[in-house]
Amino acid sequence: MLKVLVADDHEVVRDGVRHVLSRELGAVHTAEAATADEALALLRAESFDLVILDIGLPGRSGLDLLADIRAARLRVLVLVFSAFPEEQLAHRALKAGASGYVAKGTHSAELLEAVRSLLNNGRHFGPAVSAMADDIKAGENPRLPHETLSAREYEVMVLLASGRTLSDISRELSISVKTVGTYHTRIMDKMGLGNNASLIAYAIRHGLC
Repeated sequence: MLKVLVADDHEVVRDGVRHVLSRELGAVHTAEAATADEALALLRAESFDLVILDIGLPGRSGLDLLADIRAARLRVLVLVFSAFPEEQLAHRALKAGASGYVAKGTHSAELLEAVRSLLNNGRHFGPAVSAMADDIKAGENPRLPHETLSAREYEVMVLLASGRTLSDISRELSISVKTVGTYHTRIMDKMGLGNNASLIAYAIRHGLC
C-alpha cells in the first residue's frame, strides 16, 4: 500500500489531496501534519513512500523540514506542493533535496501526474528546472545574493518582491509583523540592497517574481 504524508497547514488542502489520491490511486494510507515539527515526528515514527510538502508552513518552513529530512537520511520522496510558481522556488527546492515540485492552483491531474512521475522515475520538475539539475549537483553555479538567504528569508524576499506588505506576509506565513520586519532587515543586509524598489528590480532581473 502506498503511504503518503501530506504536510500543509490548511485542512482543506490536506483533505483535497487525500481525496484526489484515494480516488485515483486506490488504496493509499495518508497521514497529515500541519507543521514541520509534526511532520518530522511522523516521519521518524513510521516509514512513508512520499511526502507532499507545502513550503509556507507556520513556524519553520517546508524548506527547513526538507533539510531535516535529508540530514536525517530518511529514505522518502518529497514532492513540494507550493503556492509559489515553479520559477520562483523550484530551483531552491531542488538544491534542498526535493524530488519534485508542483504549484498549487493547478488541476488535480497535474498533481497526480507529478505523484506518478515521482513513484516511477524518482523525480518531477519542469523543463527549466530539470535542465539545471546537473549544474546544481555539480556546484557549477556561482552563489548569487538571494542564494545566501535562509529558507524563511527567501520566502519573505519573494513575497516582498511580489508587492506584499509586511502585514500581508504576516498573515500568509502565520508569523508576527515584527518577525517579518526582522526578516526584511536581514534580507536587505545580506543582499546589499537599499530599498524595496531595488529588491523588486533584483527579483525581476533574476526571474524570481
